[in-house]
Amino acid sequence: MMIDAKPLTTLLSLILETAGAEPERARVCAEHLVLANLKGHDSHGVGMAPSYVRWIKAGKLFPNARPKVASASSMRPSSWRAAARLLSAAT
Repeated sequence: MMIDAKPLTTLLSLILETAGAEPERARVCAEHLVLANLKGHDSHGVGMAPSYVRWIKAGKLFPNARPKVASASSMRPSSWRAAARLLSAAT
Protein backbone atom coordinates (compact mmCIF):
# COMPACT_ATOMS: atom_id res chain seq x y z
CA MET A 1 0.00 0.00 0.00
CA MET A 2 1.30 3.44 -0.92
CA ILE A 3 0.43 6.41 1.30
CA ASP A 4 1.61 9.94 0.62
CA ALA A 5 3.99 11.25 3.28
CA LYS A 6 2.23 14.56 3.93
CA PRO A 7 -1.23 13.23 4.89
CA LEU A 8 0.41 10.43 6.89
CA THR A 9 2.49 12.98 8.78
CA THR A 10 -0.60 15.07 9.48
CA LEU A 11 -2.57 12.05 10.72
CA LEU A 12 0.28 10.81 12.90
CA SER A 13 0.75 14.28 14.34
CA LEU A 14 -2.94 14.43 15.30
CA ILE A 15 -2.70 10.98 16.89
CA LEU A 16 0.29 12.03 18.99
CA GLU A 17 -1.42 15.29 19.99
CA THR A 18 -4.50 13.36 21.07
CA ALA A 19 -2.26 11.13 23.17
CA GLY A 20 -0.90 14.21 24.96
CA ALA A 21 2.00 15.65 22.96
CA GLU A 22 2.19 19.40 22.38
CA PRO A 23 1.39 20.26 18.74
CA GLU A 24 4.94 21.21 17.73
CA ARG A 25 6.45 18.14 19.40
CA ALA A 26 3.82 15.90 17.82
CA ARG A 27 4.58 17.37 14.39
CA VAL A 28 8.34 16.93 14.72
CA CYS A 29 7.97 13.36 15.99
CA ALA A 30 5.55 12.51 13.17
CA GLU A 31 7.95 13.95 10.59
CA HIS A 32 10.82 11.87 11.96
CA LEU A 33 8.78 8.67 12.03
CA VAL A 34 7.61 9.14 8.44
CA LEU A 35 11.13 10.04 7.35
CA ALA A 36 12.45 6.84 8.93
CA ASN A 37 10.05 4.86 6.74
CA LEU A 38 10.98 6.85 3.65
CA LYS A 39 14.65 6.05 4.28
CA GLY A 40 13.88 2.34 4.62
CA HIS A 41 14.10 2.07 8.41
CA ASP A 42 10.59 0.68 8.80
CA SER A 43 11.23 -0.74 12.27
CA HIS A 44 11.86 2.84 13.48
CA GLY A 45 9.04 4.46 11.51
CA VAL A 46 5.31 4.98 11.85
CA GLY A 47 4.88 1.45 13.13
CA MET A 48 6.25 2.74 16.43
CA ALA A 49 3.29 5.11 16.88
CA PRO A 50 0.99 2.59 18.66
CA SER A 51 3.77 1.89 21.17
CA TYR A 52 4.40 5.61 21.68
CA VAL A 53 0.71 6.21 22.38
CA ARG A 54 0.56 3.21 24.73
CA TRP A 55 3.68 4.39 26.60
CA ILE A 56 2.35 7.96 26.88
CA LYS A 57 -0.96 6.69 28.29
CA ALA A 58 0.90 4.38 30.72
CA GLY A 59 3.06 7.24 31.99
CA LYS A 60 6.25 5.67 30.63
CA LEU A 61 6.89 8.23 27.87
CA PHE A 62 6.75 11.97 28.49
CA PRO A 63 6.43 13.69 25.09
CA ASN A 64 6.55 17.21 26.50
CA ALA A 65 9.55 16.75 28.80
CA ARG A 66 12.31 19.31 28.51
CA PRO A 67 15.85 17.94 28.88
CA LYS A 68 18.39 19.82 30.93
CA VAL A 69 22.11 19.38 31.47
CA ALA A 70 22.85 18.17 34.97
CA SER A 71 26.48 19.29 34.90
CA ALA A 72 29.05 20.50 32.41
CA SER A 73 31.08 17.32 32.83
CA SER A 74 28.11 15.21 31.77
CA MET A 75 28.15 16.97 28.40
CA ARG A 76 31.54 15.63 27.38
CA PRO A 77 32.57 12.30 28.80
CA SER A 78 36.20 11.24 28.58
CA SER A 79 35.39 8.84 25.76
CA TRP A 80 34.26 11.80 23.66
CA ARG A 81 37.53 13.61 24.36
CA ALA A 82 39.45 10.55 23.19
CA ALA A 83 37.34 10.37 20.02
CA ALA A 84 37.89 14.08 19.39
CA ARG A 85 41.66 13.60 19.68
CA LEU A 86 41.54 10.72 17.19
CA LEU A 87 39.50 12.75 14.75
CA SER A 88 41.85 15.71 15.07
CA ALA A 89 44.84 13.49 14.42
CA ALA A 90 43.20 12.05 11.31
CA THR A 91 42.70 15.44 9.68
